[in-house]
Amino acid sequence: MQSEIDTYLSEGHATFGISMLANSTENWEPATLKLIWSGFQVNIYKPGCAQIVEKFSEDLSIKIPCGISTQFDIRISDGYSYSFSTDTDVRKHDTIVLTMRKFQSKVLESARKKTIIGIHNQAIHG
Repeated sequence: MQSEIDTYLSEGHATFGISMLANSTENWEPATLKLIWSGFQVNIYKPGCAQIVEKFSEDLSIKIPCGISTQFDIRISDGYSYSFSTDTDVRKHDTIVLTMRKFQSKVLESARKKTIIGIHNQAIHG
């Protein structure tokens, strides 16, 4: 699994087939999760459903519901949460969650470095 995640990180993108909870009645819809360096996108295969596009930020959280090994929830910057499932594939679930967390970590680390460099440059040239 680690080599798969490392490949996604080195390529800068990953795509996974998942299911998304369409409403609170346990109605799961097929979807595609696309990860890229700047964020992620979810395409739902249901007429009339909007696409979800979000940038990785400190406000984004990826949670695993207690006792449910194939589901994960993503809370985006506006506070709204979405629930996803890998059906019965625990390995795929773990790969997605770990890959998303790595992508987010890299984006936040890069932003912190840019901030530190900017502060340093202002101190020198300021």
